[in-house]
Amino acid sequence: MKTPPEPMLSAYLAVVREAILHARSIAHKDGAQDQIHDLMDAVHVIPELINHWGRCDEPGLRQFLMAYDKKWTKTSDDFSLVRVFESTYHEKAFPHNIPKQ
Repeated sequence: MKTPPEPMLSAYLAVVREAILHARSIAHKDGAQDQIHDLMDAVHVIPELINHWGRCDEPGLRQFLMAYDKKWTKTSDDFSLVRVFESTYHEKAFPHNIPKQ
């Protein structure tokens, strides 16, 4: 069973984690049902594809993230699947560029 290399593995796991947390945080809001549906639609296949990376269409998988963002991310303050992926990927790929706290 082939899995994605780092930092891609960490980035996709972060996307799933943050999507779940975001769905939980907006679930009580009126009218959130469509957004939660789209959010889960964008990420539901990630766990399966992580375990079967050899058959994953990674650019296609990214399209799911971008489709969610196109519909629901209107400002830089809005939740973004692409931003979660890219920030985690960058953090793991270039840890020496992360400022020390």
